[in-house]
Amino acid sequence: MNKLILLLISFMALSFSANAQNIRPAGLNAYAGFGFAEFSIDEDGSQNLRMDRGLSASIAGERGFEVLNSYLTFTINLLKSEGNSNYSYTPLGGTTVTATNVSFSSDLFQFALGYKIKFIDDYWFRPYVEAGVVGGYYNLKYSLSSVDSGNLSDAKTKESLFDSGSYAEAGLEIDFSSEFGLKISGRQMKMTTAKFETLNNSKLGYTAKVVFLSVIRAF
Repeated sequence: MNKLILLLISFMALSFSANAQNIRPAGLNAYAGFGFAEFSIDEDGSQNLRMDRGLSASIAGERGFEVLNSYLTFTINLLKSEGNSNYSYTPLGGTTVTATNVSFSSDLFQFALGYKIKFIDDYWFRPYVEAGVVGGYYNLKYSLSSVDSGNLSDAKTKESLFDSGSYAEAGLEIDFSSEFGLKISGRQMKMTTAKFETLNNSKLGYTAKVVFLSVIRAF
């Protein structure tokens, strides 16, 4: 029975690969995807910041170099999450406002530029690796109803800063025609923000691991 199942799977794979046309390597390919993100905090000014699992949405594109199965890629990401943190903000000429275990929501808008190499570039499935740089905008919005010290009226409930870093990605592309396919991938980003005034005037360093599924469209 096991041999029969293996034989059937092999026959289906060979039949599919014979009928499917791979997306042209040197073409312009576009991606739209969604997934989940796990965050780990590397540096937060001892504010005990924690981020929950979040959602990710992305649009991306690539252009082949026609050499070494390599591509130039760009990605626009939106990552949304929630979490908790201690809060410390000193208003100009005022008393420091502090609070513990404050809930917040976060929105990360990011743009990435990368370099991709596909190990197989002329078949209906293509494993690949990719690496590049990331820059973005990190938004925190606090749900602050009371404080431990200072005046609640002096508190800053929203803060937005630039962040930057690098990423590495690996995945698999699967073609269903010469124009459409799917991509299954995992990306890890190592990021550092500028100093947050609401986090004791400290930088936020974090690692984001994103697993996502994308639709491929060739042009």
